[in-house]
Amino acid sequence: MASRVAVVICATSFLLGVLCTHWTADALTRWKPPSARADAHFWTAAAYYRTLAHAPPVAALVLGGAATLGVASVCVGLFKGDATDLMFDGASTLLYAVAIGVYALHVFPTLFTHFYAFPVTPPDPSNPFPSFHKPEILKLADAHLICSVVLTGVLVLQAARWWSLSDDEDGPVMGPASEADGARPAKEEKSS
Repeated sequence: MASRVAVVICATSFLLGVLCTHWTADALTRWKPPSARADAHFWTAAAYYRTLAHAPPVAALVLGGAATLGVASVCVGLFKGDATDLMFDGASTLLYAVAIGVYALHVFPTLFTHFYAFPVTPPDPSNPFPSFHKPEILKLADAHLICSVVLTGVLVLQAARWWSLSDDEDGPVMGPASEADGARPAKEEKSS
């Protein structure tokens, strides 16, 4: 189980790291109030997304491989029949499915439909940015945010599973209740 969870954590962390690289474009657009979103910021984001749309195909294969490895590792736990595995791995599988769905249905089509044919060198950044591309840039930033939150949820679920399965050497301490109530008194520290 430990190696399977390590694979899930590594794959998910890798995918989160990839999503963090999009902060270059997303911070300039989605994370600014509408009054502070200058056309120059949209030009920068569009140039970034154009570069991303023209990435070599091996980049998509690496992303797909990491996502497949993470999903496969999580799905293995579903077939064990243990209630804990079913709960945490079932929720992790659902979150992975959401992230893959958002990326496949929103990010890839938007990149290739709107930014693949974008000019290599953008015009003067002081020129107004085409208004029909602004919502697409904001949708990409939204999709990246959704995927980041969902993948963070996978990491939280894996940590929660580890915490729920960890054995406390002495069992839980019930506090100052009396031993007659069945509670074990808290240990007092020894002074030397």
